[in-house]
Amino acid sequence: MGQYQTQEARDPISAFRVEMIFLLWQMKNLIY
Repeated sequence: MGQYQTQEARDPISAFRVEMIFLLWQMKNLIY
């Protein structure tokens, strides 16, 4: 997650949300 590093320093909550959305999207692709 190197591209979110600067964003993480400024706004850790939004970066965490982006990672959670990405993980959910990956799981959806695995299930369907």
